[in-house]
Amino acid sequence: MPPTFTRRVFLYSAASTLLAAPAEPGHELRNDAMRLELHAGPEGVYLASLALNRDPGWPGQGFSGNLLPGKADTTLLRSGTAILVEGSGWHGSRMPDPSKVTAGPGWLRLEGIELGPAERPIAREEWSLELGAAGLRWRITRMFLEACRLTADRFPALVFSTQAGGGRYSEIPGFLDTEMRLDGIKGFPVEVSAQWYEVVSPRREESIHFAPSNLKAKVRLTSGFFSYAKAVADGTASAVTLGAESVDRTGPGKAYEPGAVEKQEWSFAPDPIDGSALDVQLPDRFLNTQLISFAGVYNQWMGWIFGNNPASTPCLHEMGWFPMIHGIRRANPELQRAAERELDFFARTGVDENGYVMPRWWIQGYYKVPWGNLHDQIPHFILAVYYHAIHTGNREFVGSLLPVTLRVARYMNSLDTDGDGVAEVPETSGLPNGKRECSNWYDIIKFGHKDAYINIQCVEALQAVAELAAWLGDAELATEYRGRHARAADAHNRVFWNEAESLYSDWIDVRGDRRHYFYTDHNLMAVIQGVAGPERSGRILRNLDEHYAGLCRDYHVSRDAIYATPCNMRPVSQLGDMVDFGKRSNQTVFPNYENGCSFFHSTGLEIAARAAAGDSDGAYQVFERNMRSGYAGNRLWGAALKWDSGALVSEPLCSSLLIAWGFLRGCFGAWPGLDGLRIAGRPPARMEGATYKFCHLGGDIALEVRNGVTRRTQ
Repeated sequence: MPPTFTRRVFLYSAASTLLAAPAEPGHELRNDAMRLELHAGPEGVYLASLALNRDPGWPGQGFSGNLLPGKADTTLLRSGTAILVEGSGWHGSRMPDPSKVTAGPGWLRLEGIELGPAERPIAREEWSLELGAAGLRWRITRMFLEACRLTADRFPALVFSTQAGGGRYSEIPGFLDTEMRLDGIKGFPVEVSAQWYEVVSPRREESIHFAPSNLKAKVRLTSGFFSYAKAVADGTASAVTLGAESVDRTGPGKAYEPGAVEKQEWSFAPDPIDGSALDVQLPDRFLNTQLISFAGVYNQWMGWIFGNNPASTPCLHEMGWFPMIHGIRRANPELQRAAERELDFFARTGVDENGYVMPRWWIQGYYKVPWGNLHDQIPHFILAVYYHAIHTGNREFVGSLLPVTLRVARYMNSLDTDGDGVAEVPETSGLPNGKRECSNWYDIIKFGHKDAYINIQCVEALQAVAELAAWLGDAELATEYRGRHARAADAHNRVFWNEAESLYSDWIDVRGDRRHYFYTDHNLMAVIQGVAGPERSGRILRNLDEHYAGLCRDYHVSRDAIYATPCNMRPVSQLGDMVDFGKRSNQTVFPNYENGCSFFHSTGLEIAARAAAGDSDGAYQVFERNMRSGYAGNRLWGAALKWDSGALVSEPLCSSLLIAWGFLRGCFGAWPGLDGLRIAGRPPARMEGATYKFCHLGGDIALEVRNGVTRRTQ
């Protein structure tokens, strides 16, 4: 990343997302940094492309520079205006008289743009586009020609592609807005047949954060509502729409009389960053710059709904990670309000009367995945409440969620159906039969029945309930769950630990057969929680290092090539332990996706585990390798690393910021809890002089590494 946020870099990064090839008849604006092409003809008026001169200092992924998604042959995929008339369909803007386009240096003016049926236009628009040193400004004036009622409109909107081609992802916009409105538990339908839905806000100004460029834009509306729309997608949607509309989507529509006039202005320009969301100073200035940039890149929300990223599907079976990530920053009241609205929303709408939590939410509402009865969202819900409490200290809000949290905990407790102290996941056999009955986050690998990944999170969730109860003043409940936690931790070691293999089994199927592919997440979480204990922790980490050496030797790659933690260290040997016998996503290849790729969230767990086990220098080394060999060159712009080829795979997930969480918690040795801040171990030698400020229980605290010790200074 260039050391300063120059306008040239901003315009490139913002534009590396807007439509396909230039359209005819076309009109062009250009300056030193940017080229804009406008299509204006009878079949449509819209921005056809937005391309910028690439800054040679940008370590991007080869974006083409044309930003709009696909061919602009539908109204919804055009960067322009449109109206949805009651009793009719969408009508895009068109220009029957091309002579009404005038131009000068840096500006275009369009008069006589029509909306509605060709034989009887409903409204007429004038557009003014200016491209100058400050960026792009787009002014629109609309006048209605006859009485009508609109049920929706786009006035105006920009459609951004999230795909850069070649399997790579492009810029993804995110924003934080606690006023964003849903239609009940889902977005408002924009185009049902295309499954496009939107959320809206009455705010007239939005700050939009683009990733992976780590830059921002301001959208200022003079009337109407801010709108964010995308298509339903299990994963990252191919395109998203940002813009404005004049119709209140929470109401029945809006009536217009002839002569009614509306005006709108949309601008896209650099937004100076006054300070980082992450307040840390490391002696290694390069690593410090990369860490702060990384924290900004993944600071993405869709209003107040979290997700893998704003173009992706929010996974409730990751929701415990997000307050952990929030907690590495200084206090942010708006972030707290958004997080609390989100948690309240899921508590009210995503938890049934028995305590089962729905695993996923997308813009069309909740859904269950087709590849199994996922259950890791059960402990994740409890952990989300717990880590939010640690971060914010908001007793009143957390107390209001306690009844739902206990309902989820009781459901979790009921999963131990055979009385051995560990949970069994319903409707998942764990058998090597290739069926679609996975139990957790790994959606292609057939974890099932006694699932160690879910169980180690259940152990932590029981401790979380005990601490929440004590913090909220319920001593009896706290005592009950301390006992439950102790028994669950003992059972986890008794049932899953494999002495001969020096690791925890991945899962135990209904026949009692174990799997030992060395999936790393649950082994590392056992170390972080202290469930493994010092002796087992040391053996797990030595085992991990031996497997790293073996992978480097067997696949002829350097150690730095595996700069992120593989999800499993051993290839899956039974085809039936993969959905569809490994045919889906070509899982028989190792490393590939959930059979061997390095998921970035796991790297954060490895950093934290090494530090928790007393090896802070080793933890620092994992972080440094990840930043230097990974983030500095590719922004980790994917979910995982295919380390044999260096390719990034799957959609970019903001849960990857667990890398920063693992480093800041582990290498400073500062672990916040509801009963205070625990400082444990010695920080890495190379952290001498480092400082860090973050929010704990609602207030910022400051740390400093001095003379080899982490001390609290505030």
